[in-house]
Amino acid sequence: MADLHEAPSPRGPPGRASRRRELGFRAFALGLGLAGGVLAMELLARLALTDFYTCDPVLGWRFSPGTTGMKLDRRLEYAAYTRINTAGFRDLERSPEKPPGTVRVVLLGDSMLAGLQVPLEQGLAQRLEVSLNRGDETRYEVVNCATDGYGTAQAWLAYRERCRRYQPDLVLLGFFASNDVLDNYWDARLLNHPLARKCGRAYFELRDGKLAPVSDGLIGARPSAFPLLERSYLYQLVAPVREPERDGAWLRANAVFRSEYGPELQAAWGVTRELLLTLDREVRESGARFGVLLVPSRFEVDPEAKRQAKGHMDYERPHRLLREFLAERGLAHLDLAPSLREAAARPDAAPLYFRRDMHWTALGNEVAGGLVARWVVERYSPSESEPASTAGPELTPPAEPAPERSSTTGPPRGPLSALGIRSATEPPSPPAPT
Repeated sequence: MADLHEAPSPRGPPGRASRRRELGFRAFALGLGLAGGVLAMELLARLALTDFYTCDPVLGWRFSPGTTGMKLDRRLEYAAYTRINTAGFRDLERSPEKPPGTVRVVLLGDSMLAGLQVPLEQGLAQRLEVSLNRGDETRYEVVNCATDGYGTAQAWLAYRERCRRYQPDLVLLGFFASNDVLDNYWDARLLNHPLARKCGRAYFELRDGKLAPVSDGLIGARPSAFPLLERSYLYQLVAPVREPERDGAWLRANAVFRSEYGPELQAAWGVTRELLLTLDREVRESGARFGVLLVPSRFEVDPEAKRQAKGHMDYERPHRLLREFLAERGLAHLDLAPSLREAAARPDAAPLYFRRDMHWTALGNEVAGGLVARWVVERYSPSESEPASTAGPELTPPAEPAPERSSTTGPPRGPLSALGIRSATEPPSPPAPT
């Protein structure tokens, strides 16, 4: 009977199997929590960031029509809400049919003119349109075909494929020498824009003095080793920013400013010059006028940025070479660098460029837009009699040419034959700069 009242023996320690189950359950719960947290952060990142681009079989890439969202700098220098219009441009909605009595200006170029870093109304294109329409006589529309990452070849193809239909009277190419020259050369593709590495880019080379495609399709695209990771918006937000100074590419990426050019730069300049001549020729054949805006980088404007640069650099060389070439061939051009340097040197001046991102701030876009507007108005005026069709007023020069800055050449005045502009059978471009 005594055995019936004995206290039960205490439970022994849990076995290894029980401990493993408990640890496994905790690890599963922890992993589930982390996965949920990462998923929530990915959703937040997708709310904060927007992929504004889609691949294109001819252009490499373009803006995705109708996309809306936030353009956010990972270093938090800017955050701007952006909408891409239904035609796939960072612009207002524009009808291909030009309104009667309207002078239409089409902008070509890269992210400097696309201006996603600031609200639409603060970008160069809208600043230019507002400034041009301050007069009472002529109505202007500025159609912004500029797209992030484009070189001169893509600007030419964009005009041919997508922008010529807007019936422009004037086509202005924003040329950003800091990267456009090497963007035009297939052998420099290791320096390519991330979109070019993703979608590929159209490249051309000179064969017997004429442009010819390097291949039958886009080149430069590479398959991703981690496709899911690179599609992650969270990864785009937190991945380390590539610093060219750290991986030794800074000097090569800025080689266009070197005082001596190697074979790569000489070939790139040769292709670039022929692309400019070809774009000018096709614009004129479509009945419009053509001009080049020489867009400087921050290094070409900001004295402090120059002091931070590496190597022996001549920051005025690219624009000097371009001015000489464009003037020789009779191509209208405006070098924005001198006036931007003057504006940046004022004691009370706010920054014209973002410090790390290197694009124009709202003030930089405003100053540049005003300079371009003044350049256009000084050199174009509507004729007294307007065509009866939907074409805009014929662009004619003022009675007395406006005084020229040393860095500018006005748009073509009068018949093309009187300007010394060569025909489509003109001889090859002069030797590459050395």
